[in-house]
Amino acid sequence: MNEPELFDIGAEKAVMGSMLIDPDAIDANAVQALDAADFYVERHRWLFEAMRQLHARDDAHFDPIALGDQVGAAKLKEAGGMEYVMHLLNDTPSALHVEKYATIVKKWAQKRAYSTALKNAVKHFYEHATDDDPFTRTAEILQQAIPQNPGRERRQTSWTSDELLTANFPEPTWVVPGILPVGLSLLAGRPKVGKSWLALQIAHAIGTGGKVLDQDVAKGKVLYLALEDSPRRLKNRLQKQGAIAGVDLHLETAWPTFGNGGLTRLQSAIADNGYTLVIIDTLSRFLGRADQLDHSQMVVVLGEMQSLVMSLNVPILVVDHHRKAGAMNSDVIDDVLGSTAKTAICDVTLGLYRPHGVQSKTLEIRGRDIEDTQFALEWDATTCCWQLLGEAGEVRKGQVQKDILNTVSELGELGELATSTNIATHIGKDRSHIAKEIANLLNSGELVKDKKQGHSQPYVLP
Repeated sequence: MNEPELFDIGAEKAVMGSMLIDPDAIDANAVQALDAADFYVERHRWLFEAMRQLHARDDAHFDPIALGDQVGAAKLKEAGGMEYVMHLLNDTPSALHVEKYATIVKKWAQKRAYSTALKNAVKHFYEHATDDDPFTRTAEILQQAIPQNPGRERRQTSWTSDELLTANFPEPTWVVPGILPVGLSLLAGRPKVGKSWLALQIAHAIGTGGKVLDQDVAKGKVLYLALEDSPRRLKNRLQKQGAIAGVDLHLETAWPTFGNGGLTRLQSAIADNGYTLVIIDTLSRFLGRADQLDHSQMVVVLGEMQSLVMSLNVPILVVDHHRKAGAMNSDVIDDVLGSTAKTAICDVTLGLYRPHGVQSKTLEIRGRDIEDTQFALEWDATTCCWQLLGEAGEVRKGQVQKDILNTVSELGELGELATSTNIATHIGKDRSHIAKEIANLLNSGELVKDKKQGHSQPYVLP
């Protein structure tokens, strides 16, 4: 039987290509955990070590030319020359997933180490089978090859205040720029509001390296746990959203619950298949019989899920539900069904809302390291995709101004005075809010004052 190939050439190339695109990629935890010896291909070891040496120089320009000089003419020629260096650069779409590439390289290096240790242990055992104790040294050979924390990067968890003040941390990275950052995110909303459509839209965009909500996204490999859908429904939705052949998207309609090893299987699936985004739809199905109102249970479940995100640097988007609307104003954190521990642990919470009296939907985003944001979305029935209209406040403002102009025209046709009071009554909004927008329309010249009628100030279209 032929031995399996214990390496991934694509991942090795992608690590170095990422570092050529963005030299700061070498500061990523998973890259820091790599050694040159972890690369299977010898020329990759040379190039990786040269990149590390260049990065250690504060005044060095980290580009293909400098890399060639650092490697040396003879080794560079043997490695494939400048043509191979440019091939690494051009074949890597972005540096966004360098942590994942590095994790894959490390995983295969560990497997090769295990394989070598097993061979040496078997060899030792048979050579010393007649000894009184052939087992002790055999076990030592195996133990030396097993790391203390297999599959995890060496991530610094202990700091002095001086170390933190002088440390350089990368800016938050995004799955969807300005909308979905890397981390553990929760997307919630009322039933039938369109959460799953949005999640599938994001998954398809990442799988193609396309565009979602007007944002370009880096191509990646997506695992979508569609736990409330049948294969027929998923096919129908993909077709309606214009899915093309060759999308790097894997869908599962059944998965073990959290209590039955679901998270362990998820960790293995990410490590084995190189997924760069995981979507769980929905959290309720993944939790199984867990009590979502139980604070301690949610801390355990979401805490372990967040640890998985941090250790593998793979973002997870969890689709969840909003509780029934109450008398209070909506809040993206408090509206999530169940214990507040869910939103407290997640890095980002997104809420999809259907505001009363407004045609567009609102996507509200709140997170630890990002600014609170609200976007207005519009459903496109032709493509079955959400379209981004802009920031919700500006969109609402524009709609109110449009309503004012239409009302002024309608009141004029009815022979009524278009005063701020009459306009507000006709639209059904607060007079003070309408008065502010009338002032903005006057400044822009889209509305003018008519002749006063007693104490009333009517407005007309220019």
